[in-house]
Amino acid sequence: QPRPEIGGIVGKRQVEGHTCGFHCLESIYEAYGVSPEVALLRERLGVDKPAVAFAKDSMGSIHPDIYRVAWQDGFAAEALDLENPYFKEKLFYHLRGGRVAMALFRKRDSGILHWVILSELKGGKLQIVDSLYAKPYLKPWEAFLDEEALSVIMFSVAEERTPVKIGDFHRKGLLEMNRVRKRLKKRK
Repeated sequence: QPRPEIGGIVGKRQVEGHTCGFHCLESIYEAYGVSPEVALLRERLGVDKPAVAFAKDSMGSIHPDIYRVAWQDGFAAEALDLENPYFKEKLFYHLRGGRVAMALFRKRDSGILHWVILSELKGGKLQIVDSLYAKPYLKPWEAFLDEEALSVIMFSVAEERTPVKIGDFHRKGLLEMNRVRKRLKKRK
């Protein structure tokens, strides 16, 4: 069970090309006092299995699996509706409350989709914990959310543990993946 309060976020270094989402969740779990190893996080996330059969470039963490393992391990994971004009305000208060979020964006240099942790706001900038860098870095928060973010998932400790069907996570995750696909088309 996660602790009610988050400790400091310590980023994990990525050495494999498809593990950014796993490393984000690994850091979030540890900050809440949950052992990723005991939780078998990597295996349960399915990081090393292609999302599309026989397509090696589809390996990594996808929304349905992120929602499922987070809920199973006592977390609430909620994707922000990036089309809602109030989503920035919601994220602002979420981060100010000492919680974290994961964001998916397309790397400008390679075009690859990449997960990072949004850990706090500092003077109008987001502190980003990125598995590709040794230290967190800052980005202007509104520019990142308007121009780069394709998906943002807020994490907190689940207050209520109502029964949920696994299919609900898949449906919710597939809907968010479809929104990401539409956002990618708009930004080409």
